[in-house]
Amino acid sequence: MDFSLSEEQLMLQNTVREFARKEVAPYFQALDKKPLPPTPKVLTAQMMKERYPWELWNKMHAMGLCTLSIPPEYGGGGASLLTQAIVCDELGRAGGLNVILQLTHQHLIDEFGTDEQKEEFLVKCATDPSYIIANCTAEPESGIDANRPDDEPGVTMKTFARREGDEYVINGFKRHVAIAPLAKLFILWCRTDKNTPLNQSLSGFLVPLETPGVSLGDIFEPQVMMGRGGMNAEVHFDKVRIPARYRLGTEGKMWEPRAKQFSYRDILILSGKAGSLQSVFDETLAYARDKIQEGRPLIQHVNIGLRMADMLATLETAKLYYRKLASDWDNQKAGGTWREENLFLFRGFLSDMTTRFFLDGLEIWGGTGVQKETPFHRHFSGHLAGGHGVGSSDQMRLRIMKWLADKSNDAYSSR
Repeated sequence: MDFSLSEEQLMLQNTVREFARKEVAPYFQALDKKPLPPTPKVLTAQMMKERYPWELWNKMHAMGLCTLSIPPEYGGGGASLLTQAIVCDELGRAGGLNVILQLTHQHLIDEFGTDEQKEEFLVKCATDPSYIIANCTAEPESGIDANRPDDEPGVTMKTFARREGDEYVINGFKRHVAIAPLAKLFILWCRTDKNTPLNQSLSGFLVPLETPGVSLGDIFEPQVMMGRGGMNAEVHFDKVRIPARYRLGTEGKMWEPRAKQFSYRDILILSGKAGSLQSVFDETLAYARDKIQEGRPLIQHVNIGLRMADMLATLETAKLYYRKLASDWDNQKAGGTWREENLFLFRGFLSDMTTRFFLDGLEIWGGTGVQKETPFHRHFSGHLAGGHGVGSSDQMRLRIMKWLADKSNDAYSSR
């Protein structure tokens, strides 16, 4: 398989790399040097908006980096998933902000939305940098299990939308909604039938922030663990009425289509992680070459050299595999085969290998590595926080186990 980049992709990669080096990385470096601000007892959406680096975000939007997944007819770049992954890789080296989330959410509207919905919402995303989309899935009694099809009727997801004529009335409560304090539009996933399992009743809706009955609950800013770039919030839906034309896709039939399209998001997340690993590797190698221990550079000590070799193997595996996954996804349009189990395999593997990668790095950096001013600390804390944001390693292995137990799946045994 050939995963080499086209001339156009290489040009974009170099442009984004230079931008990330000059603009994004200095922002996070300066942020790391500032003392943590006192956290007020109650965070508000206005506080979070004031803290967000809009100047940097606006520059990224003007470059088209935040709208790559929007088709050109709605003002976006219409880029392939591989091209988007390359961009997220480069931004991941420096910090990345929430580009991955926006590319994913825009893609969901493009994939499932009507022409009317795309004209109304994607055009806003393409023209207004502040038009942020948030995804609402997790609830107090459901998290990653909301992605499993084997729940009993009424178990797991509780948020419910009831059809009344040309409207839906929505009641429920979502939590861990990333970037919610900035959002102007919510993609909401909920039940439309309380008497069937979730895989037979899941529906999607586009809910603008200004809709009566929509409100934010507690807001969280996990400063230390998320590198002071993340935020999430609870979102309440109290007798929210939205027109039926804001339903996303087919009523009650969105479990499987949604699950597949979130593979799109996961590939972008993996590419961003690969960029983070690249940054850590570069910094660690430079440190190991310059740091003198017992009269010679650290890299010349056998145990250090062996750890660096293992880190390089993990880095190269991450880059190669995310490009394979993105290429497989893009090739579907030409009749290629997409195997979701390949993504599950790699996500579980990379999560564990990345933890080992950082532990090897910590052995090399020693006490210096735990100082928050170092790039190593920022990326390490981000890994610890984000490693389970879209499902644990065990959850990925559980899916593979079920897939292997199905005798009709012989793709691996027959090749």
